[in-house]
Amino acid sequence: MNAITDETTASTPALDRLRERGGRVVVLDPRLDTWASTLLDETSARGLVALLPGIEDELLRAAVWNNVRSSVHQGRLAPALAVDLAEASFPVEDTGATGRRTLAWVLQWLLPLAPEGSRARLHRAVRLILDAAEPGSERQLSAYRAAVATAEDPADLRAWLEATPAGIEADLELRWELLVRLAALGAVDVAELDAALETERTDAA
Repeated sequence: MNAITDETTASTPALDRLRERGGRVVVLDPRLDTWASTLLDETSARGLVALLPGIEDELLRAAVWNNVRSSVHQGRLAPALAVDLAEASFPVEDTGATGRRTLAWVLQWLLPLAPEGSRARLHRAVRLILDAAEPGSERQLSAYRAAVATAEDPADLRAWLEATPAGIEADLELRWELLVRLAALGAVDVAELDAALETERTDAA
């Protein structure tokens, strides 16, 4: 099985921080060549908190998150440390509604296991991505959806119901994502949901 290790002599802030800590990162199956369930050791996971934000190779990022997911599922990586990784470099590039996609896994599988306050931390992280994203880009839309899913202040969601960020079209699906999150927070009543359904009927709601 292939592996990639941090043995480069390049100097970046992330690599320099890792070296200062005496750490080393090993990512198994970095090109996703196998069907193996690969695991991260704790030292590598902690090192990746510094390194992952600087990794732009999409395949390598996918391999890292495959390692993370397998390690959490098999009880080899604490959910709190996985949240640290998501906060450092939230996987907005891996979209999709199913739990097989990293973004959905973080929101639907990891957060329920994570320590109190984790949702707020990830919300702050995705808001930074949202603010920096190019208007109209897929990255902006993905960050927006993650921001909706992690929001804890109903006022933010209400504001987005009135006006979405520039570059994001407030279509039917997005409006219902806002309403569903408001419902999860107990910030919308049945009458409002019924009125919205009557106005814009959808099988998804």
